[in-house]
Amino acid sequence: MDFLEEREKTSWDWQGRYLVISLSSKKAIKTLSHTYKIRRTPNVLFLIPGRQSKGASLYTHNLYGSPRIELLATLENTKDFPKSWENSRIEGNLPIFPKQLRNLHGEEVRVVSFNHPPTMFAKDHNNGSLTTLAGVDYWFIQSLGKALNFRPVFISTGPAQWGIILDNGTYTGIVGKRILGVHSEVYTIMKGQVQRGIGDIGVADLFITYTRAQYVAFTVPYTFSSACLLTPAPKELPRWMSIFYPFSLPVWIITIESYRTDAISLTGDQTPENTNLLKVKPH
Repeated sequence: MDFLEEREKTSWDWQGRYLVISLSSKKAIKTLSHTYKIRRTPNVLFLIPGRQSKGASLYTHNLYGSPRIELLATLENTKDFPKSWENSRIEGNLPIFPKQLRNLHGEEVRVVSFNHPPTMFAKDHNNGSLTTLAGVDYWFIQSLGKALNFRPVFISTGPAQWGIILDNGTYTGIVGKRILGVHSEVYTIMKGQVQRGIGDIGVADLFITYTRAQYVAFTVPYTFSSACLLTPAPKELPRWMSIFYPFSLPVWIITIESYRTDAISLTGDQTPENTNLLKVKPH
C-alpha cells in the first residue's frame, strides 16, 4: 500500500497492464483502488477467487469521479484465465482491459493552463480559476471533452507558468501540476505536483525538450510551431559598382596581385642570360 501511495519518481509503468489477485474481500479491493498509482493507471484488473476452488470474480476500477470498482466478469473456471489473458479476451468475448479513456461518463476533468495568446486566451482571477477562454488549445480541449465525454474545468498554474525543474527532481508550474498532460505539442503522462491532486490535464504551448522527456511519455503532436528570423532588406548598390558584383573584395585583391606578379616575371624573362653573345669584334 505504501508503494502505491508514493508520489515521487518511481519505476511504475503508467501504461502497463496489472492483475491484482487478492484473497481479501471486495471492500479491501476497493480500498486498494483508491491509491494514487492505481487511480492513474488505466489497465488494472482485480481477481478475487470464489469460495470454492472453481470460479472467480474479475473487477476493474474507474479513473475519474468517485472511486469505485465494477464487476467486469464472473469466471467459471480460473484455469482458462491465462489463455484469456494471452488473447486479451474473456468469456463472452469481452475485452479483458476496457478502454477506460474512451468514455469518462461526463466526469469533471481539471485542466491546468494560463493566459498565453494565441494558443490560450484566459483571464486569471487569482483564486485558481480561469475564465474568458479561447484559443487553439482551449477549443482542442473542448473537442476532446465531447469525444471522450468529460467536462473540462480550467484552473490556473499561477506565476510559475510552464515551470522549472528543481534540485530535488520535481517540477513547478504547468508541468508539475498534472499527471495527464495535453499540449499543442503533446498528449502525455506527467509527474509532479499533480500528485497532490491539483490537475488532470495541462494545456500550453509547451515544446518537447530532453529534460521533460525524462518525466513524460509523448504521443503524436497535433500542431507544429516554426520560427522565423527578420533581417533588414538589402539596399540597392549604385549601378556603376555592378562591374564589381561577380567577386568579393578579397578575390579582386588576389586577382590584381596575380597580374602584377605575372608582369614582373615576364619582364625578367626578356633579359639575356649571356650578354657576350651580343658582342661583335671588328675584323
